Amino acid sequence: MVTDFVSYLSFDGKCEQAFKHYEKVFGGKILMMMRHSEMPADAGVPQTPELANRIVHARLDVGGHLLMGGDAPINAPSKAQGFCVNVQVN
Repeated sequence: MVTDFVSYLSFDGKCEQAFKHYEKVFGGKILMMMRHSEMPADAGVPQTPELANRIVHARLDVGGHLLMGGDAPINAPSKAQGFCVNVQVN
């Protein structure tokens, strides 16, 4: 039985900035943030200068709930166009 869902947000190069903002606003904690440049060489992920600082994966804990995300690939067939996430707070 599924008891919790995790939202995964896709950004166009602004994932780190967004997650640091969410951490501050929601009082959460960034558990993980990995850049392309930190990926293992054998992971099959291209290592180019324009990708180096883009976020492959980020994970934020807000009161036991996760919010995850990353920067979309530069060569994706379409750019991230926007999204809507419902955040319920006390």
